[in-house]
Amino acid sequence: MDLKIKGRLALVTGSTQGIGRAIAETLIREGARVIVNGRNATRLNDVVRVLARGGEVHGIAADLATAEGASQLVEAVAAIG
Repeated sequence: MDLKIKGRLALVTGSTQGIGRAIAETLIREGARVIVNGRNATRLNDVVRVLARGGEVHGIAADLATAEGASQLVEAVAAIG
């Protein structure tokens, strides 16, 4: 499948397991640069390590249920570009 997203930056929240992780994996396979997010830093680092085998991936640990976590995510994404 060619989603025509090669080189584009995608943010997938809740991406350390389940559907979110599957979406991140698909985007990586399609050539996108991917930012994965989750609340658990250990699990997030494990996912980043695995996905990095297929392409560019960044991990941001933040709880989006809080204003502080949402702000952290926005700032980190802006820094990545």
